[in-house]
Amino acid sequence: MNLTSLSLKTKIIAAVSVILIILITLVWFLFQIFEAKAAINPVFGKLPVVAITPYAKVAKDFQVSENFDTNAIRSLKTAGVFEKTDTAQENLQEITKKLFPGIESKINTLGEIYWLTNNRELFYDSVRAELRYGLPISKISQEKIGPSLSEEELKQEALKFLQEAGFYNEGTPVKLETTGFLVASGLEFRSVSNIKSADFINFSVLPLLENSEFLTNNTFLAQTNVRLRMDGLITRVGHRFIGTGRSGVYPLKKISQAKKELNLATPVFVKVLGEDVFGFTESIVLKSASFNKVSLAYYTESVGKGIIGPVYKLEGTAILDNGKRAEVVFLLPAVAQEWLQQ
Repeated sequence: MNLTSLSLKTKIIAAVSVILIILITLVWFLFQIFEAKAAINPVFGKLPVVAITPYAKVAKDFQVSENFDTNAIRSLKTAGVFEKTDTAQENLQEITKKLFPGIESKINTLGEIYWLTNNRELFYDSVRAELRYGLPISKISQEKIGPSLSEEELKQEALKFLQEAGFYNEGTPVKLETTGFLVASGLEFRSVSNIKSADFINFSVLPLLENSEFLTNNTFLAQTNVRLRMDGLITRVGHRFIGTGRSGVYPLKKISQAKKELNLATPVFVKVLGEDVFGFTESIVLKSASFNKVSLAYYTESVGKGIIGPVYKLEGTAILDNGKRAEVVFLLPAVAQEWLQQ
């Protein structure tokens, strides 16, 4: 065997292998670029920057840090952008017929509409396209009490009611989150820490767009909130009518770029640990935040027409200016900068 010839042959094979690897890598890279470009369908042109209402203040020396796993969203290159449509009147008519069969009378005043029966009421604010249904607290005690249900059973009762009443179609993908436990105290409700000592439970209902949460800037960022007594009696529903029309596809910011912009994210939810202080309040000032979870969501202001755009939802803990700790949710617009209006 000629060792010199064998060595040359080995070198040629190695060189060809390197060239093939380079070509395959180049083809894959070009494929990724052209695939992403082909997927982009920016029907709305350049988008206005998503208007996110802040519900807490941040200190001048506000500091942020992150320790979240990005694997779940790293592969996301594009996302849909939707036109918000007004479906309130159509949906409202359907819902009222199901909740108040045979009741035609209603009271109109200053853009607000009420439907009343002997123990239930329905209130619709046409300016905010918001509906509130429920039992006055003085009437709840008159309803017969049944056996208590588990948290999961109560979620199913809430979802069943929303579908039967026409708030959501049966096939609409939604996620239910527990947002609080309550007891009745006179004509008011008081928060308690766990389900064992609760008389009522609150759920947020989060519809999904493209398998991502759809958030609005009302209570708990949910489109719908439901309160049930522990036996499954529906005592309150708050709902915003938001529909979708045309849609386009836009490129997303790389998660590495989003990390650089964490200090630009907007606080939208704060819950002070160990206290009944939660929701939206500008009296809270955040000194620092540490994010431990990130996901892609959709967000829109809940009033008026506009665009439903993708955002990065950042969850974690914060230190307040008074030294207390809090759970926090921040939102950061996710569409790539070159597709946003300056």
